[in-house]
Amino acid sequence: EQATPQNFETHLEALFRLHEMRWQQKGEGGVLPPNVQAAHRETVPALLQIGACALYSVRLNDEIVGVFYGLQ
Repeated sequence: EQATPQNFETHLEALFRLHEMRWQQKGEGGVLPPNVQAAHRETVPALLQIGACALYSVRLNDEIVGVFYGLQ
């Protein structure tokens, strides 16, 4: 499922959630503190609009279980 400037929040929040879960399993905090998350929330719509980033999610039973986020 490809994110758009209109629906990116769902995909980005899933990325943050999955990232946090993964790092918690290792007993660590990860690399996406609140200020970094805020920067991504602010810039992703414009990056999607100009085709400078890719944000895709995979759903299983209506739940996002995987996210790809890359800059182009």
